[in-house]
Amino acid sequence: MITTEEAKSYIADNLNAALVALGMSQGDLARSIQFEGEVLQNARMRVSNYCCGKALPNAAVLVNLAEVLGCTADELLAKPKPKKSR
Repeated sequence: MITTEEAKSYIADNLNAALVALGMSQGDLARSIQFEGEVLQNARMRVSNYCCGKALPNAAVLVNLAEVLGCTADELLAKPKPKKSR
């Protein structure tokens, strides 16, 4: 079982890795998951908080993030693989 803080950290690491791999910015992701009628700046702040590990997306947002990034919600919640040292 993981803690809420671990989940935030795992999601942040996995989101950032996916953004780099896809060549997307946080702004690109924010535009893709923006709620209908939501101000873009609010969506950007939400994405920033997810990417910094300050907030935990709810289940629906997690699924939307995964869909946009071409992965599963499980992959976003998974413990990140250790980075290879050079």
